[in-house]
Amino acid sequence: MPPSIDDYLTRLRQELQRHGCEDARLIEEAREHLADGIDEGLRRGLTADEAEREAFERFGPPEVIARSTLKERTGMRNWLGAVAATLWRWKWWLIAPTLVAGAASSAISYYFLPTRYRSETVIQIQSPGDTLVGAARLPATHEQFERIAKNALSRTQLERLIQDVGLYRNERAREPLGDVVRRMRQNIGVEFLGGDNDPSADDGGTFVVSFKSPDPRMAMLTTTRLAGMLVEQNLRERQAGFEATGQVLEAQISDMRQRLVTQEAQLAQARASGQSVPDADALAYQVLRDAYKTLLVRREEARSVEGFEPRYSRLRFQITEPARLPEHPEGPSKLGVNTAGTLAGFGLGLLVVGIRGRSTAAL
Repeated sequence: MPPSIDDYLTRLRQELQRHGCEDARLIEEAREHLADGIDEGLRRGLTADEAEREAFERFGPPEVIARSTLKERTGMRNWLGAVAATLWRWKWWLIAPTLVAGAASSAISYYFLPTRYRSETVIQIQSPGDTLVGAARLPATHEQFERIAKNALSRTQLERLIQDVGLYRNERAREPLGDVVRRMRQNIGVEFLGGDNDPSADDGGTFVVSFKSPDPRMAMLTTTRLAGMLVEQNLRERQAGFEATGQVLEAQISDMRQRLVTQEAQLAQARASGQSVPDADALAYQVLRDAYKTLLVRREEARSVEGFEPRYSRLRFQITEPARLPEHPEGPSKLGVNTAGTLAGFGLGLLVVGIRGRSTAAL
């Protein structure tokens, strides 16, 4: 009669206790293994006794299982002890690279990775309707914005800003001003969002101007100045557009007046000689008068607009969110750099200890 699973597990527990390594998890694993073996035998057509006998024979006697378990655990303890002994023996080869790497990464992050603060301002683009002069359709909003930004942030303008604000004092002492300007462009951010965040839209939109600096106050001040440069450039283009509009209107009025005066003279001469004025000539004269009157009205409207807003163009910039003093740095994370450097040094130390330990064992 083969032993039941409970009897087998009792003997196995006793053997483990005798060797001082009782493990409840091992007992449960043995129970599951034996139960699976019995089920597999029953599926093959064996009787219950035959299935139990086969499962116990495959699993092995309790004494053998206990000894093998003790041997595995002893081997693991011995291996862990050997590793601990090796690490303790070569502890300075492990500690030294870790300390050196940690100190080096800390110095690098302090001197070569300064903390960066980012300040930004949001500017709304108002895109009014058609101009006063019936001209060809103006370029899309984002195209006009790109032109304005390019002119406002030219090298000449940025050089003046660097001098006025006092940016990059150390860099200017050892680098050409052109290189300093290129460095500044890397820290400037101008992102056009367009209407409803669609860059292809032609219905105004917004854009964000930002600047990064190790000094939070300098980041805010420079962002404010950059936004002001963009607004001023837009105003200059509005003024230039308004002046061009006035020149076109004056040229049209002058031409139309000359034509109207000539037509009036011809009609007056015809009436003075007693001739009747053809309806076609009278109608042409009336059309010229209406056109001339329309141009005069447009000029007065332009002057009225100039009185309220002396600078005119397709776009109008309005700062909706002024630059603020950044409270938290954007990066880089010095803690992350120091941690990565320390872990790299620890890994190098482990590699050195492993190589030396293997070399000593080979000798």
